[in-house]
Amino acid sequence: MAEHIFLTGEIQVGKTTIIERILSGIDFVPGGFCTVAGGASSDHSIDHIFIIPFGESLDESAGIPPVADRYRNERVIVNYPEIFDTVGVRILKDSDGARLIVMDELGFMESEAEAFQSEVMRLLDGETPIIGVVKRRDTPFLDRVRAHENVTVIEIRRDNRDEIFEKLKDWCDV
Repeated sequence: MAEHIFLTGEIQVGKTTIIERILSGIDFVPGGFCTVAGGASSDHSIDHIFIIPFGESLDESAGIPPVADRYRNERVIVNYPEIFDTVGVRILKDSDGARLIVMDELGFMESEAEAFQSEVMRLLDGETPIIGVVKRRDTPFLDRVRAHENVTVIEIRRDNRDEIFEKLKDWCDV
């Protein structure tokens, strides 16, 4: 079985930056996804959150519906699990055959997306190494990811992020 590395830690501590730095040194295109905010409403009261193939920009993935909307004034997030279960599953299935899969990030928004969760677990059981980010929040899905026998979770802090990068930079040379 493959070893999978998931980074966790406080918001804005550098988890995604570590992954980007690690992947900048590879000579192949990984599979997987990233979640990005973009396409705010005209009055900027709503941020749309999208799941897109890793390595693509939001512009390249135009037309993909958001997986969630974040209402700034009310501090509320409305999730659309059916988008994880269609778009997210398609992105993960398209990752079959990749040398490495990126999952940036797994969080609470997928809590009701059963098909997406099943696809993540299928990949965790597989032979392709995965590097990703997992939110600290406790949900049954995130708990299953963190407890998976092939998953190593690494806590990122401001005082250890450079050291963790140095330890992981050669890991994805698969």
